[in-house]
Amino acid sequence: MEFKSGQVCRGVVSRIDDASLTVTLEGGVCGRVSVANLSWRKVDHPSQVGSVGEEVSVVFLSFDPDRNNISLSMKDFTADRFIEFARTQLGARC
Repeated sequence: MEFKSGQVCRGVVSRIDDASLTVTLEGGVCGRVSVANLSWRKVDHPSQVGSVGEEVSVVFLSFDPDRNNISLSMKDFTADRFIEFARTQLGARC
């Protein structure tokens, strides 16, 4: 299966370590969601966001052929609260 940047995919969390969730996508292809791409909120450990066996939606970010690594994101499904704050509050007078 061929993936494109920004494509929404479904998968199952197959592994959790201190730095990422590994998600098995269609066709048995595995990708990683790094801690930085799990949530806009602070995440101390990936197990706070997902658990092994859980079905999740992810956004395909990129494929690094040199490292044979697929990068995925889960935070792209939610709005960045800082951007919303900046759009509505910056420049407002207290």
